[in-house]
Amino acid sequence: MKGDMEREKRTFKQEMKDDSNLRRLAVVVRDSNDAVTVQDFTSRILAWNLGAERMYGYTEKEALGMNVLDLVPQECREENRRMLAGLAKGEPVTSFETRRLTKDGRVLDVWLIVTTLPDEEGRIRAFSTTERDITERKRKEQELIIANKELAFQNREKEKRADELIIANKELIYQNEEKEKRAEELKKAVADLRRSNEELQQSRDALKASEALLPAAIDILPVGLWIIDAEGKIVTSSAAAQRIWAGVRYVGIDQLGEYKGWRTDSGKPIEAHEWAGARALEKGETTIEQEVEIVCFDGTHKIILDSAVPLRRSDGSIGGAVTINQDITERRRAEEALHLANAYNRSLIEASLDPLVTIGRDGKITDVNAATEKVTGYSRQDLVGNDFLEYFLEPEKARAGYQRVFKEGCVVDYPLEIRHKDGRITSVLYNASVYRDEKGEVSGVFAAARDITERKRAEEALRRAVADLKRSNEELQQFAYVASHDLQEPLRAVASFTQLLSERYKGKLDKDADEFIAFAVGGANRMQTLINDLLSYSRLETRGKPPEPVDSHDALGRALANLGTAIRESGALVTNDDLPKVLADESQLAQLFQNLVGNAVKFHGKEPPRVHVSAVSQGNEWLFSVRDNGIGIAQEYHERIFSIFQRLHSREEYPGTGIGLALCKRIVERHGGTIRVESEPGSGSTFFFTLPKP
Repeated sequence: MKGDMEREKRTFKQEMKDDSNLRRLAVVVRDSNDAVTVQDFTSRILAWNLGAERMYGYTEKEALGMNVLDLVPQECREENRRMLAGLAKGEPVTSFETRRLTKDGRVLDVWLIVTTLPDEEGRIRAFSTTERDITERKRKEQELIIANKELAFQNREKEKRADELIIANKELIYQNEEKEKRAEELKKAVADLRRSNEELQQSRDALKASEALLPAAIDILPVGLWIIDAEGKIVTSSAAAQRIWAGVRYVGIDQLGEYKGWRTDSGKPIEAHEWAGARALEKGETTIEQEVEIVCFDGTHKIILDSAVPLRRSDGSIGGAVTINQDITERRRAEEALHLANAYNRSLIEASLDPLVTIGRDGKITDVNAATEKVTGYSRQDLVGNDFLEYFLEPEKARAGYQRVFKEGCVVDYPLEIRHKDGRITSVLYNASVYRDEKGEVSGVFAAARDITERKRAEEALRRAVADLKRSNEELQQFAYVASHDLQEPLRAVASFTQLLSERYKGKLDKDADEFIAFAVGGANRMQTLINDLLSYSRLETRGKPPEPVDSHDALGRALANLGTAIRESGALVTNDDLPKVLADESQLAQLFQNLVGNAVKFHGKEPPRVHVSAVSQGNEWLFSVRDNGIGIAQEYHERIFSIFQRLHSREEYPGTGIGLALCKRIVERHGGTIRVESEPGSGSTFFFTLPKP
């Protein structure tokens, strides 16, 4: 066998020397940055360029004659075998993406191009591969995907802020409308007061004739009234005026500074000549309801409307003035409280992400929030006044729910579907109740809709996931059957015959033959171990027993008995504290201890292994720890080591299949616990896992 391989190498090299074009091509291939190899159909490497040395770490001397499967990860070997089978049948194979292993154990993503190499008679005896490392490119593609997701998230945030600005703008428009309404009311009030002033002027003579009745008439007025004579002195005031100010000062207008107040709109103090009465007397101005905050003579504060009109003689000259004060303190407090309550309620309504709507007894919409506008696609102006049934996919079902609210007083989680203006459908759950007027009569319905579109999608996704999981479990069961029956038997035959070859012909053939037979025996044994480990991994759920109270000390004892040979050969010392009872599958708990302690014994440094097992109470769980003095694990591998087939060392350094810790993780998670590791290279490792208390 070795002679055939050497002849093929010499033939290939001789052909390269015999053709000048091929020699030039060989130089290009040799210096290429891509890995270029030549292989035969037994997967032996016949040629190996500098690019392959740089990419995989093997020198040409090391690589020639090596089985290419040593460069192929376990999960890609079937793919490699299918490629060889296809080439052998003459099927075209051009290029494909796959993965390869370097000498130091790294896994590379590569793009592989296959070219068949016919001999002089046209027979395909070998083929070449050109392999390019695309690991970095794939990493950058993944980073680009993550960056795009982040950009999409930022765009959604910007859209959200834009929606908030729209809501704030609508509120500002509403406030401006209220101010315009108030201005119209004030204009009307001014007109009414002007008309009253004219009527007062016309009745001046009648007023003089009835001066004897004036004091009594003044005292029955609900507002405070002051009369100022032509000299500018307060000559009389009503009882209400004295109540408002908690007293009275009969002073001239130049002494009105004794009356303290300031404008509510500007906060500016009012000077003596700025009171409405003073302006009426001095300038002939009529003042209507100037709002003022005053300090009464007893020190209390009130808000009044200060109005005044001049009293004119028949010749038009000013003969005095009348001032009216109306106490609106309580009204203003009530208005402010109502305004705050309305603003608060509205802000709550608009802040809600759920559509909110009020509906009258006639079925017409009376108010909506911004969420309703969004889910229907119509503005508040378009929605108010329309029949609420128009916006549902099933109007009659919506009507039935509406009538049920009037009958029962409320409905909870009533399923409906809202139709958007553009045809989109939103699934919602409605919660609604009646609301009443001040007389206690039912005025309409207040309804809130909760968007359950995402929930329904999640439920559907969960249903599909459960179905997929069920199918996956069935496939896993099938795999377990195949692994335990169909694969084991031929593998045992291969192992038996290769072992027989080793025993019968060892030393009788050349050194290479002995080595090849040893490789075959070792490979068959490793395959048997791998299949058994996979079988154990797949049967964790199906062959596992229901958890029951188990003495973890006994389980550790079973594990140490199974590891007896390895412990003695390595000189290991395994100690433990008192260990508790836990709720577990005893067989799987023993397997868990066996894997963790076995790893501690296997991955040790120059010193003999030292392993200690302990447990501490942690709420409803026990926290176990398995501490060793081994070679340790780098931080970046603390998560990776719990994945199946993840090895940090070559089989030559430390034997194994890379399934042990994955099996530990699955056992712990089956019991509802967690597992992790704390370690640094050269400082040993401590594995922590939790199990429930009985």
